[in-house]
Amino acid sequence: IMMSSRPSQLRGEIFSNHLLAAVLADIQVFVLVEQAPNLGYGAVVDKFPDLKAHHDLVKSNKQIAAWLDKRPATTY
Repeated sequence: IMMSSRPSQLRGEIFSNHLLAAVLADIQVFVLVEQAPNLGYGAVVDKFPDLKAHHDLVKSNKQIAAWLDKRPATTY
């Protein structure tokens, strides 16, 4: 996986040049950040604005946003 050596260099970019790996890596990081508050780590995520920005970028994807809107409410 190709990732910037400095998080501040990750400006709306994906984690990999390989399409499938990028999608899987982006979604995995999105889920981790999404669940952080439920697991008591919300304050930790707040210390990493680039990670939060990446989460927001993934969440803004039309298909992901549509799925989030229609999925059943769960704690996970």
